[in-house]
Amino acid sequence: MRLRKVDDIFELDAYQLVVLTFNQFLIFTMLSNVVFNMFAAAAPRIPGCDDIIYNATSPFEQCEQYNAHLDCKKPQLTYEFKSVAVEFEELCNRHQESYIDHVIKLFGVNNRVRFSTTSQMIGIMIGSAIAGQLSDFVGSILVVENLPSAHRLWMSTVITWAPNYMLFALFAYITGEWRCLARMCNAMTVVAIGICFFLLPESPKYLIQARKSKLAIQSVKYINKFKRIRNQLTDDEIESIVQSALDSDLKSRAKAKKYSYIHLYSHPKIMVRTIVASISIQKYSLLASVTLFTTRVSSIPWVPSESGPPSTTCSRCGLLRKSASTNIFKKIDILQDRITSFFAKCHFVANT
Repeated sequence: MRLRKVDDIFELDAYQLVVLTFNQFLIFTMLSNVVFNMFAAAAPRIPGCDDIIYNATSPFEQCEQYNAHLDCKKPQLTYEFKSVAVEFEELCNRHQESYIDHVIKLFGVNNRVRFSTTSQMIGIMIGSAIAGQLSDFVGSILVVENLPSAHRLWMSTVITWAPNYMLFALFAYITGEWRCLARMCNAMTVVAIGICFFLLPESPKYLIQARKSKLAIQSVKYINKFKRIRNQLTDDEIESIVQSALDSDLKSRAKAKKYSYIHLYSHPKIMVRTIVASISIQKYSLLASVTLFTTRVSSIPWVPSESGPPSTTCSRCGLLRKSASTNIFKKIDILQDRITSFFAKCHFVANT
């Protein structure tokens, strides 16, 4: 059977291994930027100072006694991961002030770690919303467009954030120190950049939509090299497929629409599904974030003092995300049907 569409070019071959490898390094890079601060800024426990052992049962009480111990010269530290706070002895509220402290005071905050983590998360939320919309308007979905259409769903769910949480926790456990962990994360980023530049061409579908026929043909020819010999296409077949896709894209452009977040609420059924999915994912993300940032090394008084070391907490968060992702969307259809039925009954009662 000869191929007729660009999507038919992609099949389970060595090229998919390259795509998934790039996706793995890419997701790890994104995750490491989010989770790294959890390890790099982890506060150690201070059981005592000099020859004095504090009468404290929680990190918060230890910080209170340490802050009151003004003549302390050599604090005793216990930690699972050597963070910046351990290396530079920035303990509790006693640290050398810098310009960052003056900046965060403008926001009414006196804790640099909490301020940096909060501002980072705000930036991630804003960036995700803007970048997601921009990618639909002007960009391409590189990984998804390079996967076989019949296998996109399961191949996209195999490599996600959940297993990378556990992988990052393993790296943190092996390195045990924030500088080594940073170097390892940077190495993963360099590998992702190398694969993107030297092993991955631009998506043929994006090049066709951009009306760049020559580059699209070159991209398909490169992908064609990864196929088994009996499945490889001739140059004439490749040019025919690309030309057919160009003609089809030209016809579909007249009917094409640009969608935005507003369209998710344009129809009652879609709106209900969107709201149910958003609430479900929001609750799940909140639970995952609480699990991630509730660490044993925390000095916040209302946080449990025995929630485990950062690597264990990070692994637990990965397991939670993986188990939740396999079940959450099974419940969305049920909830959406129930909510739709409820509104239908209300509408019926109101009209009778």
